[in-house]
Amino acid sequence: MTAIDPQEHHHHHDEHNEHQPDAVENKPIAKGHLWQLFGVLVLTLGYASVEWWGSGKTHSVALLADAGHMVVDASGLLLALAGGVISLVAQTLQATEKALKVEKIAAILNGVGLVGLSGFLWWSGFEQLASPKMIEALPLLQIAGGGFIVNLIAVFILHGGQQENINVKGAYLHVLFDLLGSVTAIASAVAVMVWHVYWLDPILSLGVAGLVTYSTWQFLQLVLSSEAKPHAGGRCGHHHHH
Repeated sequence: MTAIDPQEHHHHHDEHNEHQPDAVENKPIAKGHLWQLFGVLVLTLGYASVEWWGSGKTHSVALLADAGHMVVDASGLLLALAGGVISLVAQTLQATEKALKVEKIAAILNGVGLVGLSGFLWWSGFEQLASPKMIEALPLLQIAGGGFIVNLIAVFILHGGQQENINVKGAYLHVLFDLLGSVTAIASAVAVMVWHVYWLDPILSLGVAGLVTYSTWQFLQLVLSSEAKPHAGGRCGHHHHH
């Protein structure tokens, strides 16, 4: 998964930027980021409710997992937004250090949300493996297909900002796993339709659970390591925000 490795995008930043290329440049959040987060929040909440309803209709744990994931996403986006708003206020008061601290706390809470999510995914996958249910493949395919499009738009919106700010990166990771959740739900629908295979649904859910667990670990390490050098984006943060 590419989301974890921010290095590939850094070559064009380096000419005009004195940051170390090894981590996300933790610049204080910009107003543009807040609008991006807000747009993605509205998209996510809207579609989560569709998936929630759909998972009951289709008996798909992959879809339920994806809906649950989107709800966690939405809370993650809300956290990033709240952290961002407080951060903007602090920036206005010229308190860049404090702004970055607030964002750090929001990002850590976001990581904790991701930990909870991976637990939920492991549990629902194993439960479905233990007692497989019949899955309604066609509505599952339609709903998961819609989710895929919604998440693709969200990933596209947040992709730029995730290089510049840990909170946007946290939100970006959430959305990226959602995209993955939609892909697994589509795959399990196809498996049911073509081969009448019902065990793929929970197996794929567990695969996503594993990925979420791994990336959450990566993200928390990233956030906590930026705690160790709070001045990394602090000093030159003033000159960059537009």
